[in-house]
Amino acid sequence: MSKVKTLPAAQADSRGFMAALGKLAQPFTKPEAPADPVERMRAKFAGHVDATLKAIGEGAEKGKWFRKQQDGSFVLSFRNANSALTLNGAKQFQVADSDAATKLLEAAKTAAAAGELDEALKATQRKPPVRKKKEATAS
Repeated sequence: MSKVKTLPAAQADSRGFMAALGKLAQPFTKPEAPADPVERMRAKFAGHVDATLKAIGEGAEKGKWFRKQQDGSFVLSFRNANSALTLNGAKQFQVADSDAATKLLEAAKTAAAAGELDEALKATQRKPPVRKKKEATAS
């Protein structure tokens, strides 16, 4: 006698799986990124603000955009990729506690969506690589 179990006909039928798949899941479509580079920077900035807010809310001591000091205050920097934005002549800002940090981050997110941080975002934008043209070798 074989130890292999046979499936009932309904489970073994591949159409049964395909029908269940259609009911349980949707085809994956990659989210469209905005064509405008400034819009992409704004969207990424908002996503990083949300991640930073979550980390602060969970009690993290430090993250890419913040560091908690021993006295309970927070030092924040706003970033585009790996570059800190210069806002009002400074790259880092200190706030008294997590509530103040949350308010400042929310305000920055709103300002970025309204276009107030566009110049600072553009200033830290990566420059496209310069490609050298191949020289024709004379033979």
